[in-house]
Amino acid sequence: MLALVTILFLIVVIAAAQATYPKQGLPSQDASAKFLEGVKAVQAANLAGATNNELSGSVEKLNQALQLIESANALEKRGQLSDAKNAAQEALRILSNVQSEALSLQEKAQTRSQQQRLLTYALAPIMAFLSVLIYHYCGQAYRRYRVTKTMNMRVRVKPNARKK
Repeated sequence: MLALVTILFLIVVIAAAQATYPKQGLPSQDASAKFLEGVKAVQAANLAGATNNELSGSVEKLNQALQLIESANALEKRGQLSDAKNAAQEALRILSNVQSEALSLQEKAQTRSQQQRLLTYALAPIMAFLSVLIYHYCGQAYRRYRVTKTMNMRVRVKPNARKK
């Protein structure tokens, strides 16, 4: 009976300790969550109009961070928690850089697309006016050509024409 009470007491103490001090997540789990945020940030920059050349550096850094996360997971499985924590912290540092780069690329791409849209809307009326102007002067030139050709016509008598 005393053993049962002792075991119950230990279970209650362990449960209370876990409730008071929740188990901290492994560093690689934090890095994995941050990795997904980094991928979403790069995708948002891509959707905003960033070019592939602009995004290539961020993608390479994402691949490097993914390799560090995988090595941190492997180190955690082997029980080398300090090395795993170092790898995960390095991955977190790279991922925070990727997110800031992606945000700046997104802003740059949005600015570029707004400028292109503004230029397009500004040039549309100018191009329409120039098209009308060209059509008008080309039509006048064609009419003058036809009038000149008609005025330069000469009547010729065919030498073999039948006389009636």
